[in-house]
Amino acid sequence: KPLIACPTSATGYSNRGMVITCTVTDDGKPNNAVTTTWSWINTPSQFAWQDETTASLWLRAKPNGTYKLRLTASDGLLSNTADVTVVLQTPPPLKLQPLGGSITEGYSGYQSYRYRLWTKLIDANAAFDFVGSSQVTNGSTPPQYPNYQGRVFDRDHEGHSGIRAPESAAALPAWMASYSPDVSLIHLGTNDLLNIEDSEQGIKSALDGLTATVRNLRAKNPDVQLYVAQLVPVYGGTAKLAAVSRDIQTLNSRLVAWAAGQNTARSRVRLVDMWTGYDGQLDNWDNIHPRASGEEKIAQRWFDAIISHEF
Repeated sequence: KPLIACPTSATGYSNRGMVITCTVTDDGKPNNAVTTTWSWINTPSQFAWQDETTASLWLRAKPNGTYKLRLTASDGLLSNTADVTVVLQTPPPLKLQPLGGSITEGYSGYQSYRYRLWTKLIDANAAFDFVGSSQVTNGSTPPQYPNYQGRVFDRDHEGHSGIRAPESAAALPAWMASYSPDVSLIHLGTNDLLNIEDSEQGIKSALDGLTATVRNLRAKNPDVQLYVAQLVPVYGGTAKLAAVSRDIQTLNSRLVAWAAGQNTARSRVRLVDMWTGYDGQLDNWDNIHPRASGEEKIAQRWFDAIISHEF
């Protein structure tokens, strides 16, 4: 009958990915075919796994606790089982990467959505750590970041003014040399549409850059969770900006199919609708960049998206 080699126990973090590595061997009889299936003996309240029919299993589960999994292997005539006890512990602070252009970086004295998201996560008692290679903002007027609940604002981010999606993707490996994000909040594509005259080429640049971004983030962390913004609007005060606004709507629509194609059980790609309810005229101070009201809306959308999935 099939022989199974598995660890008897494994330790991981609640709501973070982990891999249980097992091997199955057989004598090839009766038909040289072995099937493997994982099952829970006692089940956590929430779990996902990549493929329960392979000997090695990726899984993500919560809450904390001790659970038992069973691997069954059958050659069609005889079968064998192995049980693995999984202990899920409280994870370390979530490494959260704000990734994008000047809307992420902050501009001309405005704090960016990052400060408002930071306060919301503190209020929710979430354990998190902003990560990124930059701590600066754009413009000659530095923003003020008041301490909040006795804590100093975490300025780390990966927002780079003027950058197009393919440029950001290409720079990611170097930027991430000293850290590995658990979650990436991605607002990319606006600069592609602003700076590439041909609409279709601008949309293609944004989508190609986002695809490369996903690839490079997963190369750093195969379990990274990806939240991709359907972009905030610009205000069409000129013919050019009106055209860009239409292109943003087209890109946002195409992101639905794009995200479905990029999504995996191990590394989810979730779209976050930043467009709906955002007024480019009222919520942007210069037609493109958010004022305080826009920053609040963006922060709330990111918060609502990640709080139930990641904490």
